[in-house]
Amino acid sequence: MAAVRRFPPSLALLLYFAISSNCVPVDVALHKSVEANVTCGSSGSERFLSHLYEYSPTAIRQDNLQTCVNQSAYPPSAMVDGQQDTWWQSASRSTIISVLGSSTEFDAEILIDLQQV
Repeated sequence: MAAVRRFPPSLALLLYFAISSNCVPVDVALHKSVEANVTCGSSGSERFLSHLYEYSPTAIRQDNLQTCVNQSAYPPSAMVDGQQDTWWQSASRSTIISVLGSSTEFDAEILIDLQQV
């Protein structure tokens, strides 16, 4: 039998309110300092496909390729600017390997300072 967890009355009331109402999530990273080790366009012009078309047929994917000319087109700060129409775009896998070298794990790293003390 699963254990039932009891919460203090004030926390229980808060949890009930949060679950039963139409709460809007809080973005704790909004406008915080953010960095990424590889960004699309950081090593020159680069083409990419939005995740919106990832599972689309090839013809649709080809029609929706985009290009970032330099890293300021889709900067890391776009992750935390609160805008729905902006985003950070990682560099391609081949660019990550050429920038970070073949001995790395080939992952983009994102660092966000939440400024907690």
